[in-house]
Amino acid sequence: MKKISSITFLIIIFSAAYYYQIGHYAKKYHNLYLDDISGFSISDSIINAKKLQYENKLLTLRNTVIELQGNFTNQTAASSLLSDLRHAIKTKEVKALDRHKNSTSPEFIEGVKKTILNNEKITGDINQLHAIAKKDAEETARKLTIITSKYRTHSREKKGLLLNLSDFEYFSVVTSTTTGYGDITPITNEVRLLIKNQVIFSLILIGLLVSLISLLITELLNLIFKNKVPSKN
Repeated sequence: MKKISSITFLIIIFSAAYYYQIGHYAKKYHNLYLDDISGFSISDSIINAKKLQYENKLLTLRNTVIELQGNFTNQTAASSLLSDLRHAIKTKEVKALDRHKNSTSPEFIEGVKKTILNNEKITGDINQLHAIAKKDAEETARKLTIITSKYRTHSREKKGLLLNLSDFEYFSVVTSTTTGYGDITPITNEVRLLIKNQVIFSLILIGLLVSLISLLITELLNLIFKNKVPSKN
């Protein structure tokens, strides 16, 4: 059992190394591509697919930005109204509420002003409502910043039709298994040298894994048959 455990441990180590080298070389390929796009030949099929992908992403992001902008406008208006309302209740100065008539029902504003001036109690905790509205507006602003940044990034990528890291992760997998290049073909010697290094390293790892797996199967079969052999009295 100790030998089986050792073999299993080595299989896990070499499998992890194989997985790691895929990501490692993918980053190198992607960086080389960003430094010099001419280092790779990209097929028309992947270019057209990337165009469609970017258009769909941009459409989704654009709709999200519009939705968040609307939410932010409403939340900011609510926060501002509640802030002025809190001040009006405290000071009895209600003129500041008039500036909210465009974003809120004028009838509502007039009703609130009368309520305050008549010293009538307003239902609800204004401080708590203001804190909630302010927090919601801040969270929406944070999301809006992130989504807007993504939109700008994808817009730049669409203009240059740049491939992303995931494209080269697939390229790295294909290269490491020596099944061909597919839609991305290396052109420069620098890229080809990197591919040669990856292929050699991958083949060594694959050879070791195949040998270890075969050895593990043999050991397991020996253990199974050994346990099945009846003991001699």
